[in-house]
Amino acid sequence: MLVGRERERQVIRALTAAARVGEGGTLVVVGEAGIGKTALLRDATAEAATHGMRTLQAQGVEAEREVPFGGLLQLLRPVLDHLDALPAPQAEALGAALALRPGSAGERFAVGAGVLGLLSRVAEDEPLALVVDDAHLLDPPTAQALTFAARRLTADPVVVLLSARDEHPSTVLTAGLPTLSLTGLGPEDADALLADAGRRTSAGTRSRLLASTGGNPLALLELPDDVALDALPDGAPIPVPASIARSFAARADALSPAARTALLVASAAGGDLAAA
Repeated sequence: MLVGRERERQVIRALTAAARVGEGGTLVVVGEAGIGKTALLRDATAEAATHGMRTLQAQGVEAEREVPFGGLLQLLRPVLDHLDALPAPQAEALGAALALRPGSAGERFAVGAGVLGLLSRVAEDEPLALVVDDAHLLDPPTAQALTFAARRLTADPVVVLLSARDEHPSTVLTAGLPTLSLTGLGPEDADALLADAGRRTSAGTRSRLLASTGGNPLALLELPDDVALDALPDGAPIPVPASIARSFAARADALSPAARTALLVASAAGGDLAAA
């Protein structure tokens, strides 16, 4: 069950409705880790399916960022039987890029045109939804080909929905595609999320949770049940599970030495941004 996000859901519903009548559209959902991008895309995927749209899905993976066109193969594999319907130069370039045919994928324009042509061909049979989670982790050639096609799918029954973390530089965020920024849940939606998860918390604990997490749904759900936040002294750090600590430690390790130093100073300074 998706809690809140009614405004965001309406935006996506409008895009999918337009795609079903031949007006293509693209949206990049951006936000920090745990803010609810994946949940929103899952809701959109289910919504598209209820209206008879065919869905192609992929997910960016850190371990495959250096594998050219790996993400594109994941996305297009179910429809590659339409490859021969493309003009020969596009079919050859796309086939070579996906290691399905001999040759080199050196001509990136032909690959992008092949992706565009393939999606247009598939959409002739039924409206199409492309859903890519963690698109900031796509290998660059896939991201380039996908954004090339997305910018040109304006007169086809195709909707392209991508998610990306806004703190990660990526092609999907610099391609000029429309974006939708997710922020934390408000108090009522945060309460509903906690209640739906079976979390029984006092009013003081809920207030402290919301203030400390900024309404981030993952953080709201992952903080331990047995921590009485309202009993902690004002300004005391909130205990966090080891899994969350490890996740943020890994992100900090990826920063430059100067950035890590700045982060350390900011952490020591607490809320005093002037000191940082």
